[in-house]
Formats: sequence, structure tokens, C-alpha cells
Amino acid sequence: MSETRKTNLPLLLLCGVFLVAVIVAIVMAAQRNSLSAQVVELQQQIAEEQAEWQAIAAEKEELQATLTETENALKEAELSLEEATARKTELETEVSELTASNETVTAEIANLTAQKEAAEADLATANTAIADLNAAKASLEEQLATLTADQEAAALELTGLNTQQEELSGQVETLTAEKETLMAEKEALLAEKADLTGQVEALTTEKETLTEQVAALASTEADAEALRQANEDLTASGETMTAEIAALQAEVEALQAEVETLQAELETLRADSPETPAELVASIKGFSSGELTVHVVLEEGVIASLTVETPNETPGFGTQCSEEAFTGQFIGKALPLTLGEDVDAVSGATVTSQAVVDALNSLTEAVE
Repeated sequence: MSETRKTNLPLLLLCGVFLVAVIVAIVMAAQRNSLSAQVVELQQQIAEEQAEWQAIAAEKEELQATLTETENALKEAELSLEEATARKTELETEVSELTASNETVTAEIANLTAQKEAAEADLATANTAIADLNAAKASLEEQLATLTADQEAAALELTGLNTQQEELSGQVETLTAEKETLMAEKEALLAEKADLTGQVEALTTEKETLTEQVAALASTEADAEALRQANEDLTASGETMTAEIAALQAEVEALQAEVETLQAELETLRADSPETPAELVASIKGFSSGELTVHVVLEEGVIASLTVETPNETPGFGTQCSEEAFTGQFIGKALPLTLGEDVDAVSGATVTSQAVVDALNSLTEAVE
């Protein structure tokens, strides 16, 4: 048994060595794999570190450039600091001045606040007035519509009256021509009357002469008889002329009566003929350096139509005074007018609105 053990001992040792060798080989293989993995990891780490180093190098260059820029900026900042210090001193002075100004402004703000409160109160009052004016405007618009309808009816009636006026004018011209003809005939009759009067006076003188001759030459009865006959002939001739003169006088009086009748008819036609209202024109200085002109027609003392020319006024403001929205306020109102009471001004064109009212008021004396 001992020998057998001795014989198997080397074999066992060999097996043990082999096992150890196998284990060692396995361990070494495992270590080699582990080392290979570590080598790969190390290679990767080295690659990463190289990349990081390159990045660091790039960052270094950037930092170097940034440092250079920072140094330049620092120099500029130092210069700016000096300027800022000087500016600070100036600003401190300005702050002192502004502080003083701020106190003044604070006082002005307080004053303006008080004015604002007063203005708000005035605005509330104005809003109330505007509401009242809007109500009055609506009423006036209704009245304006009524007046417009009346105006259109009056225009139609005026057209008819104009036609009648033209017919009456023709009749007046005819009567005027007849009057002139009768006046010429009257003058001719007056001249003939004067001629006949001269002849009567001459015959009267001749009669007196013959009478004296009859008295002087009545020495014989025959001569006296002849003279008496001649006297009777002259007397009859004188009476005939006197009758003719009386007839002419009656004819002249009839012509005078006819002329007076024609004159009365002419005056009646003139009185019945409707007069076309005259257009009144006035110019006045507006807001600009130029003038504005108003054209107004008055009927029975009130404004029937109004046209305003504003060629030199500010477009969009003063020129609105020539529009119907403004001029329509004047229709149906008598002169003189007051801006703000009788008519409203155009917003933003108070001066031009006042100029229109002044131009119209300047025509008051012409109307009277």
C-alpha cells in the first residue's frame, strides 16, 4: 500500500501541476482579457484626453485672445472711468440743478393739478352743455328740415313770381314806350297851342288897330260900315281860333290825364312786381395772411343764403367754414351775430369763424 502510494505520488503531483497550470492559464487568460479591456479603455481615455487637451489648447488660445481683449478693454475702461469720473462730477452738478428744477416742477405740477381739477370741472360742465347743445341741435335739425321744405316751396313760388315779373317787365316796357309817344304828342300839341296863342295875340292886336282906325276913319257911314264888317269878321275869326285853342287845351288836358293814369299804372306794376333780393359781399382778413369773402342774401331782414370763400385758410380747419355744416347755422338769423351765442365756431378754426361773423356784421349798416 505504501509502495502504491509512492508510485502514484508523482502522478498526483503531475496532475496537480497540470491543474495549477490550467488554473494559471485560465487566470492569465482572464487577466489578459481584462488587461485587453483595460488597454482599450486606456486607449479611449488617451484619445479623450488628447481631444480634451486639444480643446484645452483651443480654449487656451481663446483665453489668450480674451485676455488680450480684456487688457485692451481694461485700458479703455480706465479711460472711460476717468471720463465717467468727470461726467459724474458734471452729473452731480446737473443733479443739483435738476433737484432745484424738480422743486419748481413739483410746484408747477401742483399748480397744474389744481388747473386739471378745475378743467375737469369745466369739462363736466361742458359735457352737460354739449348734451344740451346736442338736444338743441336735434331740434334745430328738425327746424332746418322744415325750413328746407319751406325754402323749396318758396323757390318754386319765386320761380313763378320771376315769370310774372318778366311778363310785367314786358308790360312796363310797352307802357313806357306808349308814355314816351304820348309825351311827344303832348309836346307837339303844346307847340301848336303856343303857335295858335301867338296868332290870337296877333289878331287881337290887329283888331285893336282896326278899331282905332274905325274910330279915326268914321268920317263916312260907308267906311264905318265896311270897317264894322271887317271888325265882325275878325271877331268871328278870333272866336273860331279861341274855340280851337279851347279844344286843343281840352285835348292836352285829356292827354295829361291819360299820362297820369299810365304813370299810376306803372307805379302799381312796379309795386306789385317782386324785387329780387340783392347779394351783399364783404371781405376780411382770416387766420392766414390772405382774405376770406362772404356772399349773403337777406330776405325780410334775415339771412336767406350764405356762401363763404376760404381760398387762403388752413385745409381741414379754416376751409370747413365754407361748408354747409357751418354756413347752415346762419340761415334764418338776423344781423348782427355773436359767435358762441348765435352760431358755433368750427373746432380748431375759431379765428376763421370769428372772421366770417365780423364780415357779416360789417354789412349791418348796408342793410339798414
